[in-house]
Amino acid sequence: MLSEITVLVTGAGAPGIAGTVYSLWQNYDGRHFRIVGTDMKDDVIGRFLCDAFYTIPPVAERSEYLARLLEVCAVERVAILIPQNTAELEVLAEELPAFEDLGVKLLLAGVKGIKSANNKYELLRVAQRLGVAAGNFALARSFDSFLEAAKSFGWPHKRVVAKLPVSNGMRGLRIIDEGLDELSLFLMEKPTAVFVKMDYFRALFDRGLAELVVCGFLPGDEYSVDIFRNKEVSVILPRKRLAIRSGISFDTVFEQNRDIINFSATLSEELELVNCFGFQFKLDEEGAPVLLECNPRVQGTMVASLFANQNIIYHGIKNLLGEQIKVPETDWNARFMRYWGGVGINEKGSIWV
Repeated sequence: MLSEITVLVTGAGAPGIAGTVYSLWQNYDGRHFRIVGTDMKDDVIGRFLCDAFYTIPPVAERSEYLARLLEVCAVERVAILIPQNTAELEVLAEELPAFEDLGVKLLLAGVKGIKSANNKYELLRVAQRLGVAAGNFALARSFDSFLEAAKSFGWPHKRVVAKLPVSNGMRGLRIIDEGLDELSLFLMEKPTAVFVKMDYFRALFDRGLAELVVCGFLPGDEYSVDIFRNKEVSVILPRKRLAIRSGISFDTVFEQNRDIINFSATLSEELELVNCFGFQFKLDEEGAPVLLECNPRVQGTMVASLFANQNIIYHGIKNLLGEQIKVPETDWNARFMRYWGGVGINEKGSIWV
C-alpha cells in the first residue's frame, strides 16, 4: 500500500479548486492524500474540501508571502506544493531552493521557460519565431502606439483585442468594438461584458497604464489544451470550449486536433515545460488555430482530463515523485459540463450539493 502524501494547494478560493482536489482523490493508484489549502482570504470554498487550511499574504508582499508559505510547509510536513495562481509562478520558481531545503517538491511547469510562458507578448514572439500561428500582435506602451497597432489590424472596421502581458484569467482583457451598441449592452448584458470602445483605453493610458498587448480578433471556436510532459512521455489533450462563463469552461469536449497538438508540442519543447500546464488557441476566419496564451500551471478545468482517461494532475505528481507513468489510451469522446453547486454549512459541519 502506498504511503500517504501531504499536498499543499494554493489558491483554495480559485474556481478550479474542487477539480484539483477531485483529481487527487481519484488518482489511479488508490493513493491517499492529505490536502492542505491556502489562500489570502479566510472564507473561501476550498477550506471545506481540504484537511487543513491556512491564510497567507498576497504574493505581492513577497517576503511575507514566502515566509508564511514556508512556515506552513514545515508545520504540515508538505511533500508537494501545487500552485494555482499565475502571479505566484515566477516567485516560486526563483525561490525553489528554499522549498527544496524543506523537502518540498513544487509542481511547476519548469524554471527556464516559465517567464516567457507566463508573458503573453513574449510567448507570441517565441511562437512567431518557431512558425507557430500567432496572428497579428504588438506591444504598446502609449495610447498613440496602441491606436496605431489597432488600425494596422483593421480597427475601427474590425474588432481588436487588448490584454495585459501578464494576468490571471480574464483580468486585463477587453475586446474593442466600435460598432458596440452600448444601450443594448446596458439593458441586456450582465456588467461583466468585455466589449468596450477605443476611448476606454485612452483614459487608461492617461491614468498611467504601462503597457498592453493588442491583437487581431479571432472569430472562431476557442480551445484549451491540457498537457503532461516529461522526458519520456507527452500527453496533449485539446478540448473545444463550448460554453465559457467568466473565463471558466462550463462545457468542453475533447477533440484530436492535430494542428493544435503539433503546435503545443513545438512550444512545450522550446520552452522546456514539464509536468502540468496548458495552452489556449482560437480559430481564425479560415478555421485555423492561432495561439492565445499559456497557463504554465494546473489549469482551472484540468480535471476534465480525468474523464478522457488521463489524470493530468496526478501524472505530474507521479513525475515529481520519480515514479513510472503508464499512459492509458485517451477517450476522445469525453465531455465535461459544469453546473452551479455549493456547500451548506451549519453547526453539524458542511455538505456539498
